[in-house]
Amino acid sequence: MLNDRGLVRPTMHGKAMNRYRYANYHREYEKKLISIEELIGSLKHTESLLCEAIKAEEERANVRDIRDPTYPTEARLMVGRLHNIKVTIARLRAQRIAAKTKDKRPHPGEKQKPAESVVDRLTRRGLG
Repeated sequence: MLNDRGLVRPTMHGKAMNRYRYANYHREYEKKLISIEELIGSLKHTESLLCEAIKAEEERANVRDIRDPTYPTEARLMVGRLHNIKVTIARLRAQRIAAKTKDKRPHPGEKQKPAESVVDRLTRRGLG
């Protein structure tokens, strides 16, 4: 049997199929985390390059206060880009944390813990 991607789909049932699905799920999960990590690394590199370019432009114009009317336009634009990159990095980090904590499926045959209510959690921490 072929699946929608043209690959041979295994003919398994029961526990074997559960193990197969679990392994595929975790492969995709790891790929997603790795791609987020790579994107964060790339953006951090771009951030450092922009910081250097801003410093060089400020030194060239001998103006470091962005509120100064003689502040270089090019540096002002780069500061805006730098801010956008920092926001993007923060959002990607939040996605990475959410991906690590959100949808962790238990291994087949492993019992899943019941969800803990907010009240129980606060009480356990001594805040309730």
